[in-house]
Amino acid sequence: RVRQRVDWHGREIIDRLHAEKPNVIFLVPHGWAVDIPAMLLASEGQMMAAMFHNQSDPLLDYVWNSARRRFGGRMHARNDGIKPFISSVRQGYWGYYLPDQDHGAEHSEFVDFFATYKAT
Repeated sequence: RVRQRVDWHGREIIDRLHAEKPNVIFLVPHGWAVDIPAMLLASEGQMMAAMFHNQSDPLLDYVWNSARRRFGGRMHARNDGIKPFISSVRQGYWGYYLPDQDHGAEHSEFVDFFATYKAT
């Protein structure tokens, strides 16, 4: 149902990448519907890999990650580091990476990112 409501701008770029089969990492800023593009691509059969942050509420964590995994793909916990994610990309999965996460002043840099100031 969601796919019927989506109008992809620049979809020809995604289709070209799919045909050429390069290693791909999408650099995606956080936003309201942040997971939708990756879920739509996975629902079309594209192998996707993403990183996630565990939620503090175990029930919410289960529900949220179950929705993310509905169409397959690989989910990598951020606390496991980036290496498993990169390994998936090297194996042909398209990476879906959200760099704008605030991990505290000691572990983050604040930079201009998509017309706003974000932690990464």
